[in-house]
Amino acid sequence: MSTDKEVAGNEIQREIEKVSGMVSSARCMLTEGKPVDLVALEKEVDDLCQAIHKNTPQNSRTVRQALAAIVNDLDIFEHELTEQHRQLEQNLAERTRKLAIEAYSDPSNTENNT
Repeated sequence: MSTDKEVAGNEIQREIEKVSGMVSSARCMLTEGKPVDLVALEKEVDDLCQAIHKNTPQNSRTVRQALAAIVNDLDIFEHELTEQHRQLEQNLAERTRKLAIEAYSDPSNTENNT
């Protein structure tokens, strides 16, 4: 028969695995250029924090290590998101500059005119 602490520990472990998997999936999706649902990720992190707050786990060292790994993955994910944003801004600025040059260039002064 399982105790309440064991059930709570199992719930926390499931939440840890779920959040860890979501972070890994989000990083893969970002790499593939797919949209990432940050709201869902935030909700799962919140659920995990609430589960830990409600029921202090018996194996707190293991939980702390798992949480540290998640925080590390989230830090890497944040860096990857920031880098992608920087690249998108750079590409947009370059594209805008090219469009402005094309818009204000003299059409009679092109090399392809015959």
